Amino acid sequence: MSSMDVSSTPVAKPSPALPNPTAAPKVSTEVEIKKVAEATARVAADISDQKSRSSQEIKDVQARLEDTIRSLNIKMEVKSSHLNFAVDEISDRVMVTVTNKNTGEVVRQVPADAILKVAHNMEALKGVIFDEMF
Repeated sequence: MSSMDVSSTPVAKPSPALPNPTAAPKVSTEVEIKKVAEATARVAADISDQKSRSSQEIKDVQARLEDTIRSLNIKMEVKSSHLNFAVDEISDRVMVTVTNKNTGEVVRQVPADAILKVAHNMEALKGVIFDEMF
């Protein structure tokens, strides 16, 4: 063997260190899970607070509406008017009826009976549709 044969043999150089894709991340997944859980809990608490505030506001509006209706009915009686105000319990619509004072016959109703029947049927169908979907 000559000295030339030895020098022609390639020498392996060490390659630079590549990051190991299977190495554990620097931030613990447990810490990340805890952060997500805390954020979720905060969001759930905010939603719960908003629901209770909205529910209370709806109750307040309904109470004011009932008081206003009662007041209107009293004022109409004092004026000997033939108007009557009410809220339909099923559709939550305000109803106004005009009656003949002598006969007690309903002359006009707003909304009309046909509209109320449609609203009642739609309320009934909502329960059926949601029961089938969920």
